[in-house]
Amino acid sequence: MAESTLNVRELLSYNMKFYRKKKCLSQEKLGFHANLSSQMVCEIEGLSKWVSDRSLYRIANALSVDVFQLFVPPPEEDIDLNADADLYNRTMTLKDLIEEDICKRFDQFYIKKRMLPSP
Repeated sequence: MAESTLNVRELLSYNMKFYRKKKCLSQEKLGFHANLSSQMVCEIEGLSKWVSDRSLYRIANALSVDVFQLFVPPPEEDIDLNADADLYNRTMTLKDLIEEDICKRFDQFYIKKRMLPSP
């Protein structure tokens, strides 16, 4: 993928993941150190949310990099943004299915408990 086709969100997403993994941080730990929710970190990396200037500064600080480094294009051979976006979309679909299943099982359990006579 040519560098000219990378947009700002993709650069931020790619570099956040790169520096986060380099520091062995999960999205949750990065969120903690940047005073953001892990969901927000996930959404920024997943290209579905943008970030405020304050949050951007906190992310860079938590990753021990300068803000500009989050926007420097990587070498062309090191990036496959389409795979990252596809993986994110599949992960979010799976997350939704799991949440739905858990809610359904909880409701079934609760209904059964209510139907049983109290001891």
